[in-house]
Amino acid sequence: MVAPRLATPHDFAADVAGSALRLRVTDRDAPRGALRDSPVRLSAPLDTVLTLELDGAAFALGLAADELLLAALGRTVARTMGEGVVAVDVVRDGRSAPAVVDLSCVGERHLDATAMVLMAHLALTEPSTHRLGSFFGDSAAGAEVFFSYAGTTPVRSATPPLLGHALEMRAYRDRGVMQVDWWFDGQRFDLATVQELAEQFPFALIELTSEAMPSA
Repeated sequence: MVAPRLATPHDFAADVAGSALRLRVTDRDAPRGALRDSPVRLSAPLDTVLTLELDGAAFALGLAADELLLAALGRTVARTMGEGVVAVDVVRDGRSAPAVVDLSCVGERHLDATAMVLMAHLALTEPSTHRLGSFFGDSAAGAEVFFSYAGTTPVRSATPPLLGHALEMRAYRDRGVMQVDWWFDGQRFDLATVQELAEQFPFALIELTSEAMPSA
């Protein structure tokens, strides 16, 4: 992948200073004594137009599609749950070793589209921002959220959902259209919460793909 041709934000530290709060994304703890994970799937595929918009923006900015999707996830969480930082276990292209990144979930008032996309890119590509271990059961670095991107590899992964997480966003290609499945633990989430995430995600993605700017 070529390096992104994005304008460098003027001051990341100043822009995200108000978003250092560690967010809890679940509606509640699982009931005491309950079995771990009660997977529920909410499918919310992107339409053909938005899939083309995603691919076009990725090409223009010199980024991978999953970087834009992860940035849109951060924006979506900010819009629905508030601003802050969420630990997210990430698997890219269905092949890479899982890594946990601190995803900044910031609204457009504090971070514009260009900076938001660049922050997602850095989170996925800069070794200093990765915290390996959460996926393997390190409770000190535990992540409630799992982001999985299968790219153009098999249409549906055989990997079981959640794997100990409360929420998984699973993106993959199906006949050229980007599919987005939201898997969630029905004991820890209300359906309405995940429906709101699924409804807001396309709007966040449209904002980023249409407003993020390449460098001059």
